[in-house]
Amino acid sequence: MSRTFPSLLTVFAGIALFSLAAPCVAIAANVLVLYDERRELPGLSAFDSSLARTFSSASSGSIVLYREDMDLSRLGSGDYPLRLRDHLRIKYADTKIDVVVAVMGPALDFVLRYGGAFAPEALIVFAGVDPWELHGRVLPEHVTGVLLERRFAPTVELALRLQPKTRRFVFVGGTSEFDRRLIEQAKDELRPFEQRYEFRYLTELPMPALLAELRRLPRDSVVLYSTIFRDGAGTAFVPHVAAQSITAASNAPVYGFVDQFVGRGIVGGRMYSLAEHGAEAAHLAMAVLEGSDPAGLPPQSPSNLTTIIDSRQLDRWGLREEALPPDAVMLNRQPTLWSQHKREVVAASSILSIQALMIAALLVQRSSRRRAESKLRESENRLRTMADTAPALIWMSGPDRRFVFVNKMWMDYTGLSSEDALDKTWLGQLHPDDVTRCSEAFDRSLIDPHDFTVECRLRRYDGTYRWMLCTGLARLSLKGDYAGLVGCCTDISERKETELQLQRHRSELAHMNRIATMGELTASVAHELCQPLGAILSNAGAAGMVLGKTSPALHEVQEILEDIQKDAQRAGETIHRIRSIMRKQSVTRRPVDLKGMFKDLHRLVDAEATARRIMVHSDAAGGACVLADPVQLQQVLLNLVLNALDAVSARPDGDRRIVVCVRDSDDQSVTIAVADTGHGIAPDVRPKLFQPFYTTKREGLGMGLSITRTIVEAHGGSIWAESNEAGGATFCLTWPAAACSLSLS
Repeated sequence: MSRTFPSLLTVFAGIALFSLAAPCVAIAANVLVLYDERRELPGLSAFDSSLARTFSSASSGSIVLYREDMDLSRLGSGDYPLRLRDHLRIKYADTKIDVVVAVMGPALDFVLRYGGAFAPEALIVFAGVDPWELHGRVLPEHVTGVLLERRFAPTVELALRLQPKTRRFVFVGGTSEFDRRLIEQAKDELRPFEQRYEFRYLTELPMPALLAELRRLPRDSVVLYSTIFRDGAGTAFVPHVAAQSITAASNAPVYGFVDQFVGRGIVGGRMYSLAEHGAEAAHLAMAVLEGSDPAGLPPQSPSNLTTIIDSRQLDRWGLREEALPPDAVMLNRQPTLWSQHKREVVAASSILSIQALMIAALLVQRSSRRRAESKLRESENRLRTMADTAPALIWMSGPDRRFVFVNKMWMDYTGLSSEDALDKTWLGQLHPDDVTRCSEAFDRSLIDPHDFTVECRLRRYDGTYRWMLCTGLARLSLKGDYAGLVGCCTDISERKETELQLQRHRSELAHMNRIATMGELTASVAHELCQPLGAILSNAGAAGMVLGKTSPALHEVQEILEDIQKDAQRAGETIHRIRSIMRKQSVTRRPVDLKGMFKDLHRLVDAEATARRIMVHSDAAGGACVLADPVQLQQVLLNLVLNALDAVSARPDGDRRIVVCVRDSDDQSVTIAVADTGHGIAPDVRPKLFQPFYTTKREGLGMGLSITRTIVEAHGGSIWAESNEAGGATFCLTWPAAACSLSLS
């Protein structure tokens, strides 16, 4: 009878069955524990101690333990297995072995092959065998055990948590058969990491050459140590002794995979515990001795890995304990004097403190005062030196605004001596027009201490004023009270002059654009003036005819004169509008009624639109108002409407339409739209519409829309263009809203 290796899903059945066993049963049995190596090795020693302790506590009967060490790493060559078989057969010829506990894969292989010679009736419980060693194998019905999954990737991930700047991994192992099996398993498991990090496997070197390689490693490396039972020269080693040599020589932190190496110089790792493994193997052997059929106890699943860290190695390599997972077990943490002798430390410290205070109070006080005075003088000297050499006007004021310190550049700039400057306030050097604004900034910093920044004009020693960018930082006393300000002033006159020149250039360019616009509206202007002037001429002729009569009707003359006066006013208003558009004047923003603005726009473009047979419609429903300079707002709308006139001129007569309307409005902004039925905007043209000097007109300069955008953005608005679904284009602009008053027309 035989059975195959069960899947992990069946493992829980064995665990549940074992949990039903009584915790302490009288059993008399002989148990042979067969180790593949020497029991004095730390890992096997921990396994053996835990195994024996568990057998002793789990049974009240007489369980006799026999132990055999195969010592394969030193003696496992040639016909050694056969000679060992014969030795065990002779040794246990008169002893009935009930259970054989085979520790590690080589021991299990030996028992399965030769166990019939020295333990023919024994049940077999294996331990320390990795699942991959049983993959595809057929186990006899009388065999079960505890699996020990050796995993390498979790330790690599732990190392990356502690050393995120790692660039290479160096895997160190030996050349014995056991060493090689672990190395091959590690290579398979760690292959995904090789895509991101450099990997080297130092597994064939003699120990001196290996240590020399480890000494040359860069600090951004991580060393992974499995086992070395035999090095590349064939020299036998005890793995934990080899670990001590490796960790002592390595120029990079060393990590391991079993807990027996912790305390030998490795940082730690995600490890399995051989001590816990020994207890699990003993429990399973007890279940078999109590009568459980091994065929019904499938091999138990591996125990969970535990993060075990040597605290001393964290300190040695400067690794952060905060990077460890919360469940990490810290070993060898150095106890502090406080944790060991808290009461004694408190008592001794109290006595020494009282004595020191009584003996040295005055000396300490005087020494402290002298040091403080010296440091204060040094600090003041450093502060003054740095302030005097700084390329800025540095000052410090008290809560009353008066200076308590000014640097040399301040005195050179103002022409005041240090004594004269400290008698004054910062505001006394300002231009009269800037005093109120800067004083308010000072007052706000007094009420609620905070930093401030202002631009102002500061009087120089020759009486001239220059623009300064002045910043202040609130100072607090040791008690947290407001102590004044410390700040500096930097000359920005050249920048301000550049800004003023740029503003003048923009105004001149906008003025030239308005003159060019009025040139395009010559016909409309003529129409506006011809109507009232023609009416005046006609009325004057009529008045002459009435007065030429023998008995003139004076009331008719009076009516004619009133008509003449109204027409003259109309002509005057037209001329005033034209002059206001063409006049070069400063920007003045006020609430503007869009309804009246649209009405004036109609009057200006009516003649041109009529001549081109274009219908212009406007709608300012809702009485929307905006905050704007009226002349510049009219210039923006004129530019957009004139562009629309050009766009629809090529359309058939019935399709020539332009609509100027308020699309949307709220308390914050108003959206004005100028829509036409023209040829629309090509996709490649739209990104360049508002660029200076770009135009689609044959005789255009390409400045109209650029100036329009500048004016709109200067008022805090935005402008964009859209293509209409039915053809043509719509130019939309947002403008800050204003509250309309009854006085607006």
